[in-house]
Amino acid sequence: MVAYARYSSRINQTGWDELELVTNGQLNDSVQAYYGGYLESSLTAKLIKSSRINILQEQKNDWCKKLSPFIRKNLDYTIKMVEQNKAADIYWHQVGLTLYQLAGLDDGYAQVNGIGGHRKPHLEIDPCGVILLNLQPELGDLQSIMEQNLFEEKLPRCSAIVKMVNNDVYVAHNTWDNYRGMLRMLKKYTLNYKSSKAKSISMSSYFGTVYSIDDYYITSANMVIMETTNENHNNSLWHTIRPNNMIFQFIRNIVSNRLADSGEEWVKYYSRENSGTYNNQFMVIDYKRMNQSGLLTVLEQMPGFMVHADKSDHLRQHTYWASFNVPYFAKISKESGQDSMCEKYGDHYCYERTSRALIFKRDHATVTNMTTLYHLLRYNDFQHDPISRCNCTPPYTAAFALAARYDLNDPNGKYPPIPSNLGFRSLGAIDAKMTSSKLAKNMEMIAVSGPTDQGVPAFNWATTKLKELHVDQPNEWRFKPVKTDKNDSSSLNIDGKVKLEKLFKECTKQSESKYNNKDANSSTLSCCMAMNVSSCLTEQCSKKVNQNIEECNADSLGEKMNKSIELQCHDIGFKIDMKYCLDLPNKSKSAIVIIIILIVVVLILLIFIIYVYKSKFANKGRKGSKVKVRYSLGNKLTMTPNSGARGGGGGHDRAKRDNEKSVSENVPENRTERNVSASKVRKNSTSSHTKASTDPNLKVKANIAEIKKALS
Repeated sequence: MVAYARYSSRINQTGWDELELVTNGQLNDSVQAYYGGYLESSLTAKLIKSSRINILQEQKNDWCKKLSPFIRKNLDYTIKMVEQNKAADIYWHQVGLTLYQLAGLDDGYAQVNGIGGHRKPHLEIDPCGVILLNLQPELGDLQSIMEQNLFEEKLPRCSAIVKMVNNDVYVAHNTWDNYRGMLRMLKKYTLNYKSSKAKSISMSSYFGTVYSIDDYYITSANMVIMETTNENHNNSLWHTIRPNNMIFQFIRNIVSNRLADSGEEWVKYYSRENSGTYNNQFMVIDYKRMNQSGLLTVLEQMPGFMVHADKSDHLRQHTYWASFNVPYFAKISKESGQDSMCEKYGDHYCYERTSRALIFKRDHATVTNMTTLYHLLRYNDFQHDPISRCNCTPPYTAAFALAARYDLNDPNGKYPPIPSNLGFRSLGAIDAKMTSSKLAKNMEMIAVSGPTDQGVPAFNWATTKLKELHVDQPNEWRFKPVKTDKNDSSSLNIDGKVKLEKLFKECTKQSESKYNNKDANSSTLSCCMAMNVSSCLTEQCSKKVNQNIEECNADSLGEKMNKSIELQCHDIGFKIDMKYCLDLPNKSKSAIVIIIILIVVVLILLIFIIYVYKSKFANKGRKGSKVKVRYSLGNKLTMTPNSGARGGGGGHDRAKRDNEKSVSENVPENRTERNVSASKVRKNSTSSHTKASTDPNLKVKANIAEIKKALS
């Protein structure tokens, strides 16, 4: 098996779809990359198409023809550099793997939609294919480079904070975007490339992309990487960019995340082949260095240059680092034209006086746990917060908040021309993500999808005055935060020992009736992504078309998924609907419980049989019966007949014997036991028999005296 994917469609319940993708590390890296991409797009092709419609607005596709020459030239340059240097330089090897994954993503999408596509690893990437979704944040800058007015105004993206709380460091981020981009996915890639230091990466993401876009990553190197975007106001900087001297930002981003084991290494890889597009302030948090330098590394990029520094001491001194779309480093602020904007247009463009800087400075101390961090990141009280006031009518804007909601501004309000983005529009903070040292260690995050509804109305496409494409989005965005699953890739045994045929064989317990799939939120398991098409056996696959699978004891998976599963064999074109239950551990526990119950029942029956047997034996004649006598160091005698007592006082004697038995069982081990014939006792007790028979106490005393005499 080349790759395994677990896909859960939950966007209508949580605001997120979820995907976990794992590749077979025993195979060639390029094979892993290509089929990993192919598998992902095969599963998510429908919503990739919806995302293209919503985000790229393909009905206006003239821009593709105008931008594709630049994209094509850059891809040619990148592929050439990969072929020349991949053997000697892991950087270019990783660049090539990103292209292979992108090619697979393109081909899987094309195959599902019946528009062609390859089925073997290659690097022929369509410049107007899914790469455009990956280039979405860079398209505005490409427009500036080519001096073509094809896209809407570039918008601010994201608020972020790194916050020290007690002995922990919280890392939180929200993404600002057009609401038509709210088809979201939580992804976890475990791509077992041999040269990667971070083989697993968790992230918030989108359909049809091989990276986060937001960007928010947790890597298996125990690092968190995030950014907010800085705008370039200096058009002269764009002239330094040529398609044959740079690599697109999203590729450099991916390569840095996979190769870096520290903030310094991340900077080293990211700084190579600067594209000057999607210019951000990146924050790299290395949890391995909690008490050292290198805990927080900050980098800012502009066309032609970058600036970075270790800001760990700043974090420890101020207990927080905030980021809000205004450059921090003096050189970046000056060269990008940010200083000029601050001088000319005032506080909104000034690092220390912009609205979000003031809110972070005022409210960061309220963060004492993850709950208060969540409330800070979703904060928007624009009608009452004095920091949200502006020279506007009405006199406030929902843009001046950590979680902007531009849709709440008055469509008929009056707002200043600069900054031009304070009024009513389709823009806001569309999520929040946060983690801690404990969560990040397990590659977990807490994430909520949709515009904030904290103190403001939930966003609803049915009631808003916005007119935006939103194909396949939920109408109302009122979701609770979710916690991503713990890193459990090690339980996914796909190291080559588990063959696809075995998985099919284990999935053959079929019910008599067809499964009627009414669960729109089905999880999807896709197999059959093997190098050799024959691995996905046509005969085995065809037998399962439209058949109900009640159970699948796939011991290589061992996770319960009580949902409908669509198992797609893309290489041969079959689809199988199943009711899938991967619950081997639970089945094992049930079997153990049943075995224990059976053992207990058997023991009870044995005890009952022994009791009945002894009772029958005790009711036999008393001739030859023996009395067991125990003599302790304290000279205490106890007597336990094997049969019932003769004569009257049976109830009293039975109670006394029971008591004596319990005592005798607890006497010290240094004791002697002698068996004395009952007949001998009777022979020596004739003279006192009459008196003892009428007085039980005398009877016992007499018997004891006779026993002592016999023992002597």
